[in-house]
Amino acid sequence: MIARLSVIGMLLVVSSAALAQPVQAAPASKARVHSSLGFSFLPPRGPAWSEELDRTLVRYSKTTDPKEVTFFAQALQLNCMPSVPGKYALVAFVREKKDQWGDDGRFKPLSSSFVPDPALATCVRYRMSVRDHDARNLGRHPFLLLHVVGRYCTHPQHPRNAVDLAYSIRHVPGYDAGPLEAEGKAFLDSLVLGQPPAGAGVMEADTPPCEF
Repeated sequence: MIARLSVIGMLLVVSSAALAQPVQAAPASKARVHSSLGFSFLPPRGPAWSEELDRTLVRYSKTTDPKEVTFFAQALQLNCMPSVPGKYALVAFVREKKDQWGDDGRFKPLSSSFVPDPALATCVRYRMSVRDHDARNLGRHPFLLLHVVGRYCTHPQHPRNAVDLAYSIRHVPGYDAGPLEAEGKAFLDSLVLGQPPAGAGVMEADTPPCEF
């Protein structure tokens, strides 16, 4: 067990609006994270990343100028996925759970994409873009642009186990988020499905019994 990672507990699918929250964290490790549920990933690369742990997920934050941009990432796992037959049913499931922005007028959806992952048959790639009209770092701007991008996968041999890697970038209009997008993409692409190699430190999944 990796002491710095302690536990990722059960959380079915977090809402998109909840992803990009500021955290107080320790410097992020660069070591690959192995889960006892059969997943592994690399923490975000690049400078100025920190990490925070709680019983449901691992959250990463990058030091930026918040007047211009904020950048967060997270990884969560669960072992109580309902039965979802086929890749297109999984796409529909993930869209239904994640593409939710409330009705209070804060977020104005601009675009969304949920597609089967061409690299892994039990994964969905998703991307959502919205205008955030009430961000804490709004400043003089009428809105900020928020992009939430992720990769949601069920385990091919154990379909009740799933993992959701995602990142969010919230920035002022006109900001070039290309370099940050590259760091986020590398984080998502680092996901590997499979049991950890012999001798690897393993993050145990301390999850409650399934209720269905």
